[in-house]
Amino acid sequence: MLLDGDLRHDVAASLSRVAVGYIIAALLGVSLGVLTGVAGRGGEPVRAVLELLRPIPPIAWVPLSILWFGLGDRAAWFIVFVGAFFPIYIQVALAVARCPPQWLELAESLRSGPLLTLVRVRLPAAAPQIAAALRTGLGLAWTSVIAAELVGAQSGLGYRIQMHRLVLETEGVMVGM
Repeated sequence: MLLDGDLRHDVAASLSRVAVGYIIAALLGVSLGVLTGVAGRGGEPVRAVLELLRPIPPIAWVPLSILWFGLGDRAAWFIVFVGAFFPIYIQVALAVARCPPQWLELAESLRSGPLLTLVRVRLPAAAPQIAAALRTGLGLAWTSVIAAELVGAQSGLGYRIQMHRLVLETEGVMVGM
């Protein structure tokens, strides 16, 4: 599989799907997480909707993604996005909201505005948890792309695993895994 280029092609296809879906999830997850983390009670309507959708596993979104986007990359990007977005969003929102109160009081006593407090106090305090959220999201993005490719793609590692499974080639399935 390495010599004929199939494996390289499938790895590249999966990596590109992960990259697109993950970047969108990271940008939106961090942005919404920061906004709702800072907003306190003002962010509850957004949090309520996201908490309603969060327990749905990414693989359960596959039929809808195929209906909405058809077979191919866009459906896979969506599944990767769903898999990565929720852990990123939740961890970032919690990290930003849990900034030590004494740090916020100090920023307020120094007459720091909301934007400066966010940039100089909240984000640095939340940085380790934001990094952890991004790592967790990337891991889930990778597992999500394999699930999406099992049913909705014509290339990628998940597609390759499925093709080898159909013809009972265990070694091909193992290589894809």
